[in-house]
Amino acid sequence: MVKLIKNIVFELRLRRKIKEANKISQLTKYRCYVMLVNGRPEVYSKKDLKEAIARRKFKKGFNTQSLDKIALYKTQ
Repeated sequence: MVKLIKNIVFELRLRRKIKEANKISQLTKYRCYVMLVNGRPEVYSKKDLKEAIARRKFKKGFNTQSLDKIALYKTQ
């Protein structure tokens, strides 16, 4: 029963973040990604993630192609 409730809450959060990503993408024309951060979905623009990679926030060898593989959702 607890797993069911946790899954429902996760799905609701994910849907909310997907809507937010679509809205940001339409306004700014940037591609957005929904990714898991500390077990919760978060929205990031590709521009911000490229800057974080340049600042070495991720492990060595991490690139934008890796983002496409681990993202839960990508805007068009």
